[in-house]
Amino acid sequence: MTAMVITGNPGTGKHLVGIALAKKLKAHIIDINQFAIENNIGVINDDKKTFDVDIKKAIYVLRKELLIKDNLIIIGHLAPYLLRVTDTKFVVVLRRSPYLLLQTFKERGYSELKIKENIITEIIGVCLYDTIKKFSKSKIAEFDTSNISVRQIVKCILKALNDNTKREVGKIDWLSNIENQHEIMKIISY
Repeated sequence: MTAMVITGNPGTGKHLVGIALAKKLKAHIIDINQFAIENNIGVINDDKKTFDVDIKKAIYVLRKELLIKDNLIIIGHLAPYLLRVTDTKFVVVLRRSPYLLLQTFKERGYSELKIKENIITEIIGVCLYDTIKKFSKSKIAEFDTSNISVRQIVKCILKALNDNTKREVGKIDWLSNIENQHEIMKIISY
């Protein structure tokens, strides 16, 4: 069984988009973080705000799930580390403006360190890089969720799912946009 994957940094809209897409496709969702918690394949840290997934156990348990479930959308930033190329038919990488992510992370009450880590990984495109490294570029489409509705993103994803020529990767460049955003520059400076 192969699944569709939605990955990207926290705050990029993976869950909202995944839920809307699952309704359109009548698909089942596996949220990797929730799946790990439900299957006891991780550790809640002392701060009780973070959960570290045991990657080896998660790979094993998730692969068993892929064998028994059909029509799946797998959501999570850990997807490139847990899935094989053969497990996926299409991979969506969601991206979002670092400035908008900063607002979201503050609203969520993230620590300064967690904000810094997530902003930097979005700016340099770690999720995209890891996804490209793991999966065939032809399976991947990257979308900017900054100024577009969930409904519009879902439409774009469906077009890319059905038409390989609608798949774009590597077009989003936050580095050139952050120079004038002093708040972001303060966060990523040492």
